Amino acid sequence: MVGILVKLQIFFLPLDPWSAGGVNSGTPGIGASGDPSRGIYVYKVDGSAHHLDLRQPASCDPSSVVSVRLQAVQIITCWINSTAPNCPFQPSALPSFSNMDPNTNCSYLKLGSYPWGQPAPTPTVTVSMPTTTTSSAITTFQFTVGSIIMLIVSIVAASFN
Repeated sequence: MVGILVKLQIFFLPLDPWSAGGVNSGTPGIGASGDPSRGIYVYKVDGSAHHLDLRQPASCDPSSVVSVRLQAVQIITCWINSTAPNCPFQPSALPSFSNMDPNTNCSYLKLGSYPWGQPAPTPTVTVSMPTTTTSSAITTFQFTVGSIIMLIVSIVAASFN
């Protein structure tokens, strides 16, 4: 028998044209809040639509989108390295959506500006790890996270073509 490991993040974006027919918190087996113990996370991101959470962050993104991006990074970090601080990740509620001033001058944030104007998550778990010396300037973990981020950016860029 072959075991299958599935990790899933569901971002339910109510303004998507197909949101009524997609996978959401009401889908059997998913649950209203997902099931973090099984690697299933569900977020209803009010005020957003079609992959806004994956686009380049902008100064006028709703706070709910900024928060879900930060949580998504933490979830992926825990999937890659389960001994990282704050793992296993426990999701938190997203801020309520509020309309912004229509006269706001929006601009894209500098790429690589994580955590996008929010305070970086603070570790809640201390892990003792042996210290080793390596000749590599980049760790396997950094390379893996960087590769995943580049894959996401490539997918988003391809969606504009």
